[in-house]
Amino acid sequence: MTAHSKMNRQEAIVQTNGVELWTEAFGDRNDPAIVLIMGAGGQGIKWPVHFCETLAMEGYFVIRFDNRDTGLSSHIDFDITPYSLLDMANDVIGIMDHYQLQDAHVAGASMGGAIAMLLAAHYPQRICSLVLLVTSIDFRPGCDLFQGIQNIHALPAPSMKVIEAIKKAENTPPRNLEEKIQQDVDSVKLHCGSIMPDEELLRELSMESIKRMKYPENQNHFRAMLASHDIHTAAPGKITAPTHIVHGDEDLIFPLEHGKASQAAIAGSTLRIIPGLGHNLANRQVIPLVIEDILATVKKAEQVNKK
Repeated sequence: MTAHSKMNRQEAIVQTNGVELWTEAFGDRNDPAIVLIMGAGGQGIKWPVHFCETLAMEGYFVIRFDNRDTGLSSHIDFDITPYSLLDMANDVIGIMDHYQLQDAHVAGASMGGAIAMLLAAHYPQRICSLVLLVTSIDFRPGCDLFQGIQNIHALPAPSMKVIEAIKKAENTPPRNLEEKIQQDVDSVKLHCGSIMPDEELLRELSMESIKRMKYPENQNHFRAMLASHDIHTAAPGKITAPTHIVHGDEDLIFPLEHGKASQAAIAGSTLRIIPGLGHNLANRQVIPLVIEDILATVKKAEQVNKK
């Protein structure tokens, strides 16, 4: 373990691919890097400070960031400049170049997992390992259902309960800050299984996210996913980096079959199924498991590279 008497944290705005991306790095730049990619609509701060600092204290240079169209990063007029998940993967490469990283370990949650897969498929020399959290190799079932199209794909669609609640929330916008925070908390709880999130942590993250939201929330990430079906579903078969998958058996967005399909599609990958976990990681009993799995995967990859 690398000792850090005082955790080094540094924020930077990275300009790449015509966008500005807020980033924050933890730890020593000379240590091996871990890049964390958040899911659709989620700011980088949803990787909690303690989460990042714990990884950095183990001897890693940890980077979290706001995807385009979230937080302090650029807002895109999608009608004028449409983009795909591969464009968002190229954003990550731009961040790595800014920090002068030849390569990095990557962990991605939900949509961030799809971006991570594209990185490993298109830039195998830059990606040392992958940890894929509550994600899928195929977003089409969910995208179709959100559009009112019957699911004709092999993997199951999200629960209609979730779809209906999301649409209801969209039609009843919050009237004030407290209602907005409560709506965020209720939304996360809806996606959870038996393992409920820590409400205090959710409220804290929601409050901070609202404060640093430069532009109104939009559906651009959903539109990017719609534009990425072909490149996304083709990526898993091209991945050669050591890969570990974490999935819950009560995920209402990507039912467990999605996690199992990811393992089947990515050669040599491993799968941890967390009983009672839904589509959320903001729980103090789950976070240590995720940290444990990231560190184990990283160390496994480091051993492979030494051979």
